[in-house]
Amino acid sequence: MYKWVDERGVVNYSNEPPKNVAKKLELLPDRVSVYSTKPDVTATAAPVRAERSEVLRDRIELLERELELERRQRALATEDEAQRRRRAYEQCVLNRGVDCEADDRPRISPAVVVVPQARRPQIVPTLPLPETSRPSRERRLIRDERFTESSPSKALMR
Repeated sequence: MYKWVDERGVVNYSNEPPKNVAKKLELLPDRVSVYSTKPDVTATAAPVRAERSEVLRDRIELLERELELERRQRALATEDEAQRRRRAYEQCVLNRGVDCEADDRPRISPAVVVVPQARRPQIVPTLPLPETSRPSRERRLIRDERFTESSPSKALMR
């Protein structure tokens, strides 16, 4: 394989040397090529391909069996659902239900609202304060009057 750069700077590859070239071109080694036509390489690949195709064939058969099983299960589930609906309809008619043709979901009773009873606050008994430390309303009024009478601003106003 030959490689050269033309006057425009483009790299070219060819099996033959370029025309009108006087200098010796570099011959690239054979290891650059990844394509091999050796019969021993293709001979070893044939059993691998056969084994791979057999594995793929087995995998496809397994997937087809699983798919068929799923189809059967789906058909059985559909039949079971139809039977359940028929039984629910018959039970509704026997119980003299209303709207038996309507949706056969289980009837849910209306919600019951429970109002909690008001709880009275809990009164905690306390010990009464001694009479001397707890002024009564009358004592407070008298004390307030004395304070206002003895205040210097009141004395000036009189």
